[in-house]
Amino acid sequence: MRFILTFLAVLLLPLQAKAADKLTVLLDWFVNPDHAALVIAQERGMFEKAGLEVELVAPADPSAPPRLVAA
Repeated sequence: MRFILTFLAVLLLPLQAKAADKLTVLLDWFVNPDHAALVIAQERGMFEKAGLEVELVAPADPSAPPRLVAA
């Protein structure tokens, strides 16, 4: 009986709401077929289902990613 009451008490405990993790992905050079998995996952809402808020960013300057990595 004690086990059942403990089990029910645990089930009724309020769970903490967790904010979605926000991620920004800087694509290399320009959007190309290498990024297909990321683009498709974003369009199909797979990131949201996993609790992630993902922003895919193509750099305005194609030479920016190598410079950012080198920094």
